[in-house]
Order: sequence, then structure tokens, then C-alpha cells
Amino acid sequence: MHLYERAKALADELSELRRDFHRYPELAFQEHRTAAAVADHLKTLGCQVRTGVGLTGVVGELVNGSGPTVALRADMDALPIQEEADHDFVDLPRIAFGFNRRDYGRLRELIDVLNLH
Repeated sequence: MHLYERAKALADELSELRRDFHRYPELAFQEHRTAAAVADHLKTLGCQVRTGVGLTGVVGELVNGSGPTVALRADMDALPIQEEADHDFVDLPRIAFGFNRRDYGRLRELIDVLNLH
């Protein structure tokens, strides 16, 4: 399966994950629920996971033999602002979420690609 097809197959799953994160925003150093969800998801992708990095950070390492290492970073903390959107996944505590979900999707895509080799 080509990368585009694999990414398209993940769209619904990643969209639901993003919406879940958005519904339950957590401010910096309080992202316990979000960090647990990210750690669990990275484990399902075959990553070795370390939690509690810098308090609430998560590191997922995909070991694929010797060679170059690729590191990706994404923020997962919310911003303390009032959200004015009116969609079905609006944040329940009513503060907008600042996690860069596209970075998480790119990480998932990269892990899938690396698992092919």
C-alpha cells in the first residue's frame, strides 16, 4: 500500500483522536490525560515509550536498527483562552486547545513508513 493510501486509511482514527484531545484540553504541565493517550497510542505503533519527561512529556522511540535517527516534536498543551467555535468536538472545559495535531499525524505516518523497512 502506498503512503498516501495508508495515511488516508488512518484519517478517521486520527480525526477522532484529535477531537478527543480537543474536547479535554489541558494546560502546560497538566497534560496527564493527553500524555497517557499519546503514550498508549505510540505503544500500539511499536514505539518504546518514556513518560514523565519534563514532567508531562512523552518520548516514543521507534528502534529500527542502526543508522540515522529522526526526532519529531509536538506541543500538546492547551492555551488558556475562551473558545467560540460551535462544533460537536468543542472543548468541554471551554478553553481552546493548542496541540499541533498535524505534527502527531506526521509522526504516525513516519512510524508507519519506518516499519515498512
